[in-house]
Amino acid sequence: MKNSKRIIDENVKNLPPEMPNELPSLVSLLLQEVPDVTHAAVANAVFPALAAHLCNVEIQEADRRFKSPILLCALIARQSSGKDSVNIPINRIMADIDAEDKVNREMEQAYHDACKCCKSRKEMPEMPDGLVIRHLQANMTNAAFVKRLRLADGATTYTSMDELDTLKQLQGAGVDPMKICCLAFDAANYGQERVSNNSESTVVKIKWCWNASSTIARGRRFFANGVLDGTVSRINFCTIPKQRCQLKPRYEFKEVDEQAYTAELQRYIDNLNNANGRYSCQEALEMAERMADKYNDLMVLTENDIYDTYVPRAISIAVRKAMILYIADGCKWSKSIEEFAEWSLEYDLWCKNEFFGEALKKEEDAEETTCSGRSDNMLKYLDSQFTREDVATMRQRNGLSASGLNSMISNWTIRGYIVKVKKGMFCKTNKGAA
Repeated sequence: MKNSKRIIDENVKNLPPEMPNELPSLVSLLLQEVPDVTHAAVANAVFPALAAHLCNVEIQEADRRFKSPILLCALIARQSSGKDSVNIPINRIMADIDAEDKVNREMEQAYHDACKCCKSRKEMPEMPDGLVIRHLQANMTNAAFVKRLRLADGATTYTSMDELDTLKQLQGAGVDPMKICCLAFDAANYGQERVSNNSESTVVKIKWCWNASSTIARGRRFFANGVLDGTVSRINFCTIPKQRCQLKPRYEFKEVDEQAYTAELQRYIDNLNNANGRYSCQEALEMAERMADKYNDLMVLTENDIYDTYVPRAISIAVRKAMILYIADGCKWSKSIEEFAEWSLEYDLWCKNEFFGEALKKEEDAEETTCSGRSDNMLKYLDSQFTREDVATMRQRNGLSASGLNSMISNWTIRGYIVKVKKGMFCKTNKGAA
């Protein structure tokens, strides 16, 4: 894989973390056809479609509970950045489900046509059993959404949306799309009560994965009220970075051997389709613990509340991706899966910080808390030996209040980043200087 920095604008300093050199075989396969500049976005965006193939599966997460591996992914990037590239591998992943849906949609249409010919309800035929539609249309109403979930009878459904605003189609009286997204991530119950004989009245479990795209400005506006309510934390975000200025930006799509590609992908899809029951992987659980430890330390070093707000569910998202790769490869764990999941977590948090860090700061400030949207280790701004006054000056320069000075020094000391040399004087340890 080419180094992504080679095709990124040299003047853009705030870049997302680079992908690992060695990727899981399934991820590498799904990136074969798309332009290099879109690799990071596509590598994240394919997972909701993969997760849609796990219908009767629960995985064990960091909190040791078993949960449905539902994934929601929003690609936020500039106009004409190549966002539609994600559709190429997603269409391949969804090919088997689309084929089944086509048959069921034809049967459903035949049923509706037969009903139209009936003069009364008594003459209407019974709806055929098993008319499960799993690849749901983007422009469905809330009533249609609930009906599709009910007919799916616990099977995982999926939707691909060209624009995030399409989610607003689900909005109705007392229905908030943000709430639906939160319930979907948790595979929670959702429904509606109706009194009309012609209306859906039911409660179903939302097992619904989706992909959506948006420009940066629209994405920020759409999630403006979801920064702190748990919506943003439950969604996996990805982006396509700015390219060098050129008159003809090149998005080089590659050709593949259709027969070989389809056969190789089908092996992974079959493993996902055949999966059933509960899955636990000790390596995945240990990885989750290391992730939590790392970001607990970062939260102390940076005093960036974005870690406190978004890390727990971001770890869940990363573990779900790792477990999907694990199951797809015949329940085999690998170092490449672990490295990919760790990068994916860092990348997701980078995107959330980039797109919502400032909004989170404002929300937290409104609640009289301290949040900066920073991701830097603030110890690096200090010399190997420093005074209490140096810390106070560093905090002031970084927009932090004086009230947190004692807490910061105390946390650094407890975690072994610094030691006290004498009153008002401190020294970095090897751990703090790393």
